[in-house]
Amino acid sequence: MNRTRKYPSSIRPGADLPPDRWEFYKDRTDQWQWRKFAEKKVVAVSGDGFFSRQACVKNAQGRGYSGS
Repeated sequence: MNRTRKYPSSIRPGADLPPDRWEFYKDRTDQWQWRKFAEKKVVAVSGDGFFSRQACVKNAQGRGYSGS
């Protein structure tokens, strides 16, 4: 017996969730950081602080960020 549940595309779980979301922010030491969200959970963080937002974005682009 196949118990796989079939959902119409309009009510499929996760169908209304946005794609991955990236956030850029300044930390307590006034350095730029990034973090990546998927399904409302943090799935990756920069780990390093950057003195400029541009350097932070460039680092995120090397890890899959496609925005500007």
